[in-house]
Parts: sequence; C-alpha cells; structure tokens
Amino acid sequence: MLSAPQRLLLLVLISMLLPLGLHATHLRGGQITAERDPTSSNPLTYRFTLVLYRDKTGVDQPRAQIDFGSGTISPEVGFSNRRDLGGFANTEELTYLFTHTYQGGGDYKVSFTERNRNDLVVNMFRSVDTPFHIETEFTINPNLGLNNSVVMRNPPIDRATVGQRFCHNPDAFDVDGDSLSFRLVVPLQRNNATVTDYRAPNAVTPLGTPESGSGTPTFTIDPVTGEICWDAPGTLRRGGGTIQGPGDYAEYNIAFVVEEYRKRADGTYVKVGTVRRDMQIRVEFNPNKRPELIIPNDTCIVAGTDLRAFIRVTDPDGHRVSIGSESAIFSTNRLIFPNQPPATLTPFANIVNPVFQPTRPNPAESAFRWQTDCQHVRAQPYAVVFRAEDDPPQISQRLTDTKTWLIRVVGPKPTGLRAVASGRSMQLSWDPYRCQNASEIIIWRKTGCQADVTDPCQTGPPAGYVEVGRVPASAFSFVDSNRGRGLETGVEYSYRISATFGPPAGGQVPPQRPSA
Repeated sequence: MLSAPQRLLLLVLISMLLPLGLHATHLRGGQITAERDPTSSNPLTYRFTLVLYRDKTGVDQPRAQIDFGSGTISPEVGFSNRRDLGGFANTEELTYLFTHTYQGGGDYKVSFTERNRNDLVVNMFRSVDTPFHIETEFTINPNLGLNNSVVMRNPPIDRATVGQRFCHNPDAFDVDGDSLSFRLVVPLQRNNATVTDYRAPNAVTPLGTPESGSGTPTFTIDPVTGEICWDAPGTLRRGGGTIQGPGDYAEYNIAFVVEEYRKRADGTYVKVGTVRRDMQIRVEFNPNKRPELIIPNDTCIVAGTDLRAFIRVTDPDGHRVSIGSESAIFSTNRLIFPNQPPATLTPFANIVNPVFQPTRPNPAESAFRWQTDCQHVRAQPYAVVFRAEDDPPQISQRLTDTKTWLIRVVGPKPTGLRAVASGRSMQLSWDPYRCQNASEIIIWRKTGCQADVTDPCQTGPPAGYVEVGRVPASAFSFVDSNRGRGLETGVEYSYRISATFGPPAGGQVPPQRPSA
C-alpha cells in the first residue's frame, strides 16, 4: 500500500500532468477568416470562422476560443462541424464559429493559440511541445467599404513523394474583389514568436534532388496564384533515418500569408487584410508516378461568353484517374453570385474525395463549361484549381498533379456611340448598356480621327484620350461642351465610352472595354 505522503505525491503528479494531456490536440494546420455578419444590422459586427485540422490519434478538440484583437477573448465554443478528410491519414477538419461587435473602426488582429502541434514534424524542434498559433488581420473602415477575409477552399493538408515535384494551391477567393498577394512565412508558436529551429522543407538534410535529376531543391510560392511548389522532397524519415519503402514518411509544416489590397479612388492601393495559414505536407516513399494535367492557357473573356474547354490528364503508369476542381465559380452561394448558373466540370470529382473515371481513351478528359454574365465582371481573375489523382492498386500510393487556370472576366463593350455637332458642343448618344450592375459610363475624347486598334480585354483609360465626363450607367446621352468653354471650331474629335463596375461587395473594378 502507498503511504499517505506517497498518495499525496501521486495526486500532485496527476494534477500536474492532466491539463497537458487534455490540451495535446496534435494540430496539423488551420486558419481564421473574418466576414461582416450578414445577420446583423450593425456594420461593426463580424463573424469569424476558425478551421483546424487535427491528427485523430491525438486528444480531441471539442471546444476552442479566439482573441478578437480588441482586448476581448471569446468564450469557449463547441465545433459547428466535424469532417473526416478521407484520403489524408488520420486527419479531420473541425470548424468553430464566433461573433463579435467592435466599438469602432480600426485595424484588428484576431488570433488562436493551442498548446501542441502533432508529434515528430521534422522541420522544427520538438513539435509536440511547440504551440500552434494562427492569426488574421483585417481593417474596418467605412471609407473603404465592407471588408471580408479571403476564403481558402483547398484543405491545408497534402501528400508529396520523395523525388517528385509537388505542387499545392489553396484555392483562395476574395468575395470583395480585392487584389491578393501570397508569400511564405515562418510558422508561429505565439504572437510575434516563430517556432524554434524552423527550416524550410527544401533545406532539411538529406537534401532532395529536383525532378530533373540535378541542381538544388526549391520551395516556392507564386505571389499571384498562391501555388506552392517543392522540387523535390528528400528522404528524411519521421523520427530519423531515410525513407526507404512503403509506410515510411515524414511530416513538414509550413506557413504562408494571403494579403488583400484594395484600390482607392486615387488609384493607390491599401492593405485591408491578411490571413495566415499553417499547413502540413506529408512526404512518402512511392514507386508510383504522378499523373499529368493538361489545362488551357490563362484567358480573358467578355461577360456573356459561354466558356468551354476540355481538361485532360495522362498517367504514365496507365492507372485510372480522377479530375477534380475547386473554385468560387462552382459555388451555388447566392451571396457570391446572385444570379449564378455555376460552372460545371463533367464528369466532376471533389478534390478531397475523388470519383475515378477510366483512362481509355488516353488522355482522360472532363468537359468544363461556364456561362458567364455581367455579375462575374471583376478586376481580379478567377483562379480555377484543377487536381488530377490516379488510382493505383494500393490506395496509399495515390499521387496528384495540381494546376491553376486564371480566367479574367471583363464587361462588354458599350455599343451604338453616335456624335452630332451642335454649335461648339457635341451631342453624344449610345445604346442603353446591357449590364444593369454597371456603375457609370465614362466619356473620353481626343483630337483627330485616327483609327484605334484595341485589345478586346483592354480596361482603363484608352491611350491618347482624356476623360471629359461621367454619367450613371443607366444614361445613354451626354453633351460635351468642353466643360462650358466650348469646343474649337474646325477641329476633328474622336470619342470613346467605357463602363465601370462597382465592387462585388466593397472592392474596386476598373473601367471596362472602351467603345469607339
């Protein structure tokens, strides 16, 4: 039997160890996003979505809380959704919702910290004892319009293969139409403190070799599309040693930020938000070869275009493949596109849970179609992320290829511009503009009548012209009197008009397609 002092000591040890065990949630990745609460009439009320990705072999994370960045910490809330990520080993997605009303405008940083990451992440020191910290910054400013965080649809958990080039795209979309910029950062363990002994994945020894067979491995992020590429992972094994065969793997964590910039009336840009995402990449041994996607070149189209294309994939091993895609243009959310006929991919496969199709004939293909209209006009291109995944005999050996197609949609050209001289003024008229969501018609003038050749997707001021007036988009006439000074007699003038579009929900869209 234990003596009374021994029992007391045992109880003390248990009480000291228990809190640590309860918080050892083994987090793999996550992010926080902010949006103006659509259910509230108060413009200072925001809704926050915390999404965490957890190793299911660890202790559960039934509740969470965040710091609102205003001197207030939220109460603990239970998760609103739990989703198993099928193809990713022992990983689940947990979603938590929070609401907070701020006292006024300003710049706010919302954050979440948890005591433990998952064990044996190879590019940081003692990951299981290293806190996990993510944060989101956003601006509340009525002069800049409504502001919502960028949303990322592709989970921050992915698999790579030793010796093969790996790419991943988070599929970021900003409902406000803000300009997005991506950059790699070091993961955090608390506010303003990076994790200990962090190394970029391509700097961990033994170094990998690029897929070409020579050179130094690289790890990069495309600042425009957000595509992360590692060429190529090396052979370090979880817990030490080298990856030699099936079952061997190593886990790496990285972090990146997505910055949102809004164009102001004076043409300058201001940063209105930053979302930090922490992500995990699992590197495995795999004798399989990855499939190869073939997608169209980036394109610009006029609203109203019925865009059609074929997305193809080949597999060097002859395995069946799936073609999946993620993008806002597939969404049926009416808050994004009120009149949305969503884009389609036939046959379609969700990126996380693919539905395989036969590879005969070779290459396999899916038909993409998007009937665009005026609601799709925006300054920034739409990113459509395609992912091909093969289906070898062993499910654990499935490999992927990821590519991003950028599609820019501009407003249609105003039509029917007519000019009739009247004294020292010019009477202009044109056909009613067909896009009812347009904001203004801008009238441009230059001296002379030389023919102009314009790009179908040209936006902004036409070369050689000066702006002489603006009218609501519903108008279809304008009198140019040179701002009351009168036009010069005996001089030939050329005119063009262009339509501008308001932001989808607070961003900025430049003038669209001038009409001669």
